[in-house]
Amino acid sequence: MELAAADQTTYEMIALTLESAESRIDGHDVVIIPGPISLKFATTIGLKPNAQQEYRMLRWRLLEVFGRQLQWRAGHPLVITERHIDAERVFELDPRSAERTRSLRQEEWTQHTLRVSDDIASEFELIHGSVRSHAAELLTGLSADEILKLGGYQVVDVTGRELQRWPALSTTADGQEELPGQVTGYWFGPREEIPPIVPGAPTGAVLPALGKMIDTEPCLDLIRVNYLWLPLSIAGAYTYAHSIGLQAGEKWRFVPSGENWPTIFLGELLQPLAPDKIRPVYGTDADARARHDRSAIQICLRRQELGPEDSR
Repeated sequence: MELAAADQTTYEMIALTLESAESRIDGHDVVIIPGPISLKFATTIGLKPNAQQEYRMLRWRLLEVFGRQLQWRAGHPLVITERHIDAERVFELDPRSAERTRSLRQEEWTQHTLRVSDDIASEFELIHGSVRSHAAELLTGLSADEILKLGGYQVVDVTGRELQRWPALSTTADGQEELPGQVTGYWFGPREEIPPIVPGAPTGAVLPALGKMIDTEPCLDLIRVNYLWLPLSIAGAYTYAHSIGLQAGEKWRFVPSGENWPTIFLGELLQPLAPDKIRPVYGTDADARARHDRSAIQICLRRQELGPEDSR
């Protein structure tokens, strides 16, 4: 596999391009040039029958290399100071965070202050959740994924006391990639063959409700961003192949990476879960990593009997 991209191409764009290209792998040489990214994948004669499986393994190895370069956990979160002045809540990036934002935006960017009156904040939070959860994106103009790449954000008061942090990892072991209780595995589209052995790095995960199994109750859909598994929000539902397919009514299957391979589950999208419902259903660890300004994607998994039609 050969991949070339412009210097400022984001990790997310590369990951999406590699994922989108997978459906075009059929054992023949493939050259794809979608804008700033070019991709070439060539297969030797002996590997042609397993070309898509080989591509998937190379794709995840490549993303692991990029992910290690990003090392988001080594970075410091953006720091936002929150003050209460008269009848207003005032949010502002500290100087270092403003400079980091300016370097990432790579365009003319002017730091500004976010002022929200107490009355408006109260009405806003009834519908959209905490103002703090929106402050980072409003102040920087960056997406949640871009903020995560910088190390997330931290809201502090004038004394430096932390009021909110995202993502919050204090409830789990430091640097732990997986959420406690999550089931890691692989998503397969309606035209993909499920291989006879576990195919390398996982492509998905789900988190069952506290004390439940994945086929008895709704599960959170988890995606891996820079080595960290996070609940997928409705804002990212059109970013990942399996969630796009499920929304289109396609038959996508989830196969856990366990001893009884392959145990197949048919996925179905359910009503998204509001941010304030995540903690009581899925626990504090899931709540700490979920977006607090968007509902989370929920999936129902139904166990399938292994048969010729379900294995391809």
